[in-house]
Amino acid sequence: TTITGVPHTIVKGCVPTDLNILCGHTSGAPQTVHFLFGGTGIHGIDYSAPDSATINPGDTSVLITIAGLPTVPSGAKTITVYLLSPFSCGIADSVVLNILDSPSAYIITPDTTICAGASFQIRTTGTSGLTYNWTPPLWLSSTTVMQPISTPAVSVIYSMTATLVNSGCPAMTD
Repeated sequence: TTITGVPHTIVKGCVPTDLNILCGHTSGAPQTVHFLFGGTGIHGIDYSAPDSATINPGDTSVLITIAGLPTVPSGAKTITVYLLSPFSCGIADSVVLNILDSPSAYIITPDTTICAGASFQIRTTGTSGLTYNWTPPLWLSSTTVMQPISTPAVSVIYSMTATLVNSGCPAMTD
């Protein structure tokens, strides 16, 4: 999936990805393929993935699942998955995946009293690339920006929902 313009990306703590391992021919016996991992991500800390998979007799493919594990934010990482050749020593193929930290979004403005007709910017903090939706839309400069300006005529409580598009992560609400 491409997330915030970064191709082949998974997000820690969100929906995992499946890699389809293809074999050029069928076999009457199970074929076990093995993987090695490289990159800046740490196996078992930043992500989980099997170190082997078995292609069943008569099949030409097997899916493996790679999941980003929720951790303290530490910046973008990479995983290089190396497919080891079952027929000779060496690497048959590889793919690079990107791992992003779990997204976050919070309203940092405390409950605020302003005079009727005055304006106030609602301050938030959040992960880059999020899309925003504010409700109710009344008296807001925009319902889709990170930090809208409110000019309320009466008392109002706003709710922010932020989403990291294509990530499979749940929406965040504050």
